[in-house]
Amino acid sequence: MPAIVIIITAFMLFLGAAPLPYYPYYPILRIVVTIVFIWSAYVSSSRKRSDLSWLFCIGAILFNPIFEIELPKPIWFVIDIACGVFLLVNLKILKGLNN
Repeated sequence: MPAIVIIITAFMLFLGAAPLPYYPYYPILRIVVTIVFIWSAYVSSSRKRSDLSWLFCIGAILFNPIFEIELPKPIWFVIDIACGVFLLVNLKILKGLNN
């Protein structure tokens, strides 16, 4: 997955911290973040980076759109920001792992 996809996903997570109406933004956010986190977990695992792989798996479970985890909005605010920062911090590693 290109770096721009990870950057856009991080931006979507930052935007998700804003008080937006639930539909249609948050279901789309859940789908996009889950796909990116599953891909990142796979790439990390295939390159023997199990520490990152586990964290991406936890993120994918947290954001999965099928079995939604319901948390209060202030907790989602922190999770959205933290996951966006996590993606941007690991962008260089994921780009390096992708090559």
